[in-house]
Amino acid sequence: MVGDFYEPRDEERIFMFIDLKDSTVHAEKLGHIQYSKMIQDCFNDIGVVVENEAEIYQYVGDEVILTWKYKDGLRNYNCINAYYDFINKLNSKNEYYLNTYKVVPHFKAGVNSGIVTVTEVI
Repeated sequence: MVGDFYEPRDEERIFMFIDLKDSTVHAEKLGHIQYSKMIQDCFNDIGVVVENEAEIYQYVGDEVILTWKYKDGLRNYNCINAYYDFINKLNSKNEYYLNTYKVVPHFKAGVNSGIVTVTEVI
């Protein structure tokens, strides 16, 4: 709590929205408990994106929102490589997901960038 966000300020940021495909189908097939466990596993696997300087902004249901300061996201294509690193991690665990949940989760992503206002709301 050093007060960095007490005064609103503008930043140029990149956001990536990563969303589970066919989530309703998976939830109906697995039931709420198993579906929630699968989402937890997927969200644990998404931790690989820290290697791409990504910040996990928030989790919303079956979606994860990543963010980067503009130059950090563009450096070495971090904002693109983060998605592929996550997908490669999931692909390396196909057998685990099939054995545990009888399904292999697939995710889609969208990217946007622009000026956002950052501030602390208390």
